[in-house]
Amino acid sequence: PKEGEALALGLTKYLEEKKCLAFISSHFEALKEYAFLSKNLDNSSMLFDEENLKPTYIFKQGTPGKSYALSVASRYGIKEEIVKTAREYLTSKGQNESDELTSILLKKINETSTLEKELENKNHILENERKRLEVDKDNLLKKRDNLLKDVEEEKAKLINKTKKEIDDIIKMLSNGDMKLHEVIELKKRIDELENKEEMDDFDEEINVGDYVSIPSLNMNGRVIALKGKRAKINSDSGFSFEVETSKLHKILEPENKQKKLPQKRNYEDIIKVDVSLECNIIGLHVEEARHKLIKYLDDVRLKNLHQVRIIHGFGSGALRKMTHEILKAQNDLTYRLGGEYEGGAGATVVIFK
Repeated sequence: PKEGEALALGLTKYLEEKKCLAFISSHFEALKEYAFLSKNLDNSSMLFDEENLKPTYIFKQGTPGKSYALSVASRYGIKEEIVKTAREYLTSKGQNESDELTSILLKKINETSTLEKELENKNHILENERKRLEVDKDNLLKKRDNLLKDVEEEKAKLINKTKKEIDDIIKMLSNGDMKLHEVIELKKRIDELENKEEMDDFDEEINVGDYVSIPSLNMNGRVIALKGKRAKINSDSGFSFEVETSKLHKILEPENKQKKLPQKRNYEDIIKVDVSLECNIIGLHVEEARHKLIKYLDDVRLKNLHQVRIIHGFGSGALRKMTHEILKAQNDLTYRLGGEYEGGAGATVVIFK
């Protein structure tokens, strides 16, 4: 065997000098050590489940394999005194130390592979969360732009209406046959036009919870926060925005508004809903799981999530069957069983269109 190992080492060096591509399979320790030192050679092995003494069929480049002969011999009935003597012999020859170092290296590689998979999954979750936040941001910007557009349109209407009234007054003033009561009425209209801008300013004490009117925006709403001379308003139409307190006029809340419970959820309420990227229904009865799943899908739609995962496990298959029945009835999504790193057949991945 020693001459065979030396011959294998000589042949390997010869192939290396010829710069050819070679795939060498061997148990010789000298070859493994030489591959560590050489810049042109690289160790590789098939990972082995040491706890259960079973192959994993996973190829790993960069690490040498080790022998499990004594462990297998001990497990399958070779007398312990024989195995013990063999181990003592390996220790005396320095072989055991080499195997120990190889075992430590393999353990570190397995730990690194596990961490890489976990990191990949976390990166996937973070990417989905980033995309969701981008969608929320775009929606908020659209809401803001629409609100500003509505305000500009209202201002334009008010200006046009005022201009028309001024034109009418000018025409009436050019009429020399006006009677006294017509002059008085005209004077009143002029005063109203002069005070139109001043009517937008109010000197009222505004508190959190007050129901107010914002004449300049032609909107009503409730004060939900105060900061200096500005108030945050939750409008009847579901928008939230800030405005100066001097633009607010306290009014009575309409009765139909007071009795309407629960109130319509505005957009800020929606984005505060905490929705996970997965729903675990393992351990629940079918009906309990059904209610939880339906509510979860509704919350996912509110959050505009693109992809989520339902964890139903394997078990009897009843939870998976119920899950697929519900998903099949939805028109705005597709679904599939989980992949290798998504829980396999114990989970279902849902993708919203």
